[in-house]
Amino acid sequence: MKNRSKLMIVAAVAASCVLLAGCGSSASSTASSAASSESAPSSVVLSQVESALPDDGTNSPDELADEVNALLEANPIANQFEIAAMNIEYDFGLKAEDVAGYKGVKSNDNGDAGLVLVIEPAEGKADDIVEALKAKGYRLACYTYENGKYRDMNSAGITADLQSWTQQIKPIIGDLDTFVFAQASDLSDYTGTSFNVMYQTGFRYFISNSKDPSTEVNNTYVRQKRLMVTGETMVWYKERFTDRGLFDPNMVVDMTTRGNNVPKAG
Repeated sequence: MKNRSKLMIVAAVAASCVLLAGCGSSASSTASSAASSESAPSSVVLSQVESALPDDGTNSPDELADEVNALLEANPIANQFEIAAMNIEYDFGLKAEDVAGYKGVKSNDNGDAGLVLVIEPAEGKADDIVEALKAKGYRLACYTYENGKYRDMNSAGITADLQSWTQQIKPIIGDLDTFVFAQASDLSDYTGTSFNVMYQTGFRYFISNSKDPSTEVNNTYVRQKRLMVTGETMVWYKERFTDRGLFDPNMVVDMTTRGNNVPKAG
């Protein structure tokens, strides 16, 4: 058995895409990055811990399914259908020979772009898959290394997390300037040591989720608190949209096609 690190790429057209990149190293590691398509807003997913894989370096179908299920806990999708091989090629621009395995689902609702996808690259093809996603219009961002809730971490913990990111993920992903906070967290202070650690790592754009959206732009950074527009928020938190005069979720969500069931996370 050998441990292989997992490079998480959260792609999102309100979606989640995960790339499991095997490094074959003796040191276990966890990694994540977020990717957003320029044609759609990004959504929140979580990073995963490493797993011990067989010596042939492949993930079993059950292991890939476990990753999908973990992502769905953070990003529930109603009315699901399985992603097929043709989607891998045409929706993500990936070559069949670059993909050793995959597992994913997307929403069958026309008004819901929800998607969760886990990809295991063929040996030596992690870089090619990253470049293919970029060519398809996805912009990559860091989503922490171990799905850390930075709000509850001190500067030493954040430093350790980002050092792991720099050592394990940056060689594949390259330089990034955008950071998406995991677990719906954010920094409480953008002038302290924790922020300085992130800034010195190269991040200038900071994205979080909030029920009170806002954007702050200054000479040092851009901070965006996003109001997520998902099936869950439109069904369970309608007031976030109606109170701001944005739109009436009842006119958007088709509960019939969703089977009158929209999951509520947490």
